[in-house]
Amino acid sequence: MTAAEVAAAAHDAGLMVLVEGPDLVVKPADRITPAVRAMLADAKAEVVAYLAACERITPALIEAAMRVCDLYGDSDQARADMRAAVLDTPLYQRLDLMHHFAQTYVSGARESIE
Repeated sequence: MTAAEVAAAAHDAGLMVLVEGPDLVVKPADRITPAVRAMLADAKAEVVAYLAACERITPALIEAAMRVCDLYGDSDQARADMRAAVLDTPLYQRLDLMHHFAQTYVSGARESIE
C-alpha cells in the first residue's frame, strides 16, 4: 500500500492521522484497531513523509483556491467558504486537491505546485 492508501484506510476507519515531528498522532486513539495500528506502523516513515508534504502545501493550496475564486469573481463569503472547505479537506487528500486545481485551472494552481 502507498502512504496515501494507508492514510485513506485510517480515515475510512474513522481516524484522523496527523504528523507531529517524526511521529504519527492518531485520533481518537481509543478507536485504533490492531490491524490499523499494524498498517500505520509498517508504513510509518512513508506516511509521515506523505502527510508532512500534504501539510506543507496547505498554504499554496489555499492560495490556489483563492485564485479559483478570483477567476469566478466570488464574494467574500464564497471565498471564506472555499478556504474553510480546503482546511476541512482531510490532510491526506490535499495533494490530490492541489493536483485537481492544477489540472482544472492550470494558470493559477500550477505555479503553486512547482
